[in-house]
Amino acid sequence: MAYDHFPRAGSGPGGGGRPKALVVTAPGREGEIPGAPFSDLGILRIDATSMDEARARLEDDAPDIVLTPLALGSEATVPIIEEALARPGPPRVLVLASHQEVERAVRAMRKGARGCLFLPLTAERLTAALAASLGQSPGPDDAPLFAAGLLGRSLDEIEERVVEATIRAMDNSVPAAARVLQVAPSTLYRKRAQWAENGDGNGKDG
Repeated sequence: MAYDHFPRAGSGPGGGGRPKALVVTAPGREGEIPGAPFSDLGILRIDATSMDEARARLEDDAPDIVLTPLALGSEATVPIIEEALARPGPPRVLVLASHQEVERAVRAMRKGARGCLFLPLTAERLTAALAASLGQSPGPDDAPLFAAGLLGRSLDEIEERVVEATIRAMDNSVPAAARVLQVAPSTLYRKRAQWAENGDGNGKDG
């Protein structure tokens, strides 16, 4: 395989100090999640193919990132998401969804998931999502606002940043982002056209 795959992070060679990602998939479908992004970013990939195994890996391996589908067979993975987010220093949770599961993905985002990746998943998109997750660190008080560059900006600029960040979090899907923000997709298309026409880029990240 193209990634480091150990039964337990502590039992494989050279796992110390590396970020860890728990990847939850149905049995036999591990290969649907590209392996190269993990090794390219120096992330130890830990696979789980059942709810019980995912719970054990959460407890034993304390992953930094959790990637999970919205269901394993007929069983929803919401309990795994909730248990992950309830841990001290919780991992960043990314949900894997089909385009028919947008509503469920939105609910997962509202529970605290940091992003959604729509299937089928490319290595490039997974690399970007993992890299962004490793760069996120919750801070006290207004630290996230400073880090995001929001304080001191106008409401229009803040709106643009939030909209664009939500679109990225929803795997660049404007309709999915509109569900999260509870507006019509046409509203976001119109706003983005206006921002592009203004062309000053004040509200863009980066």
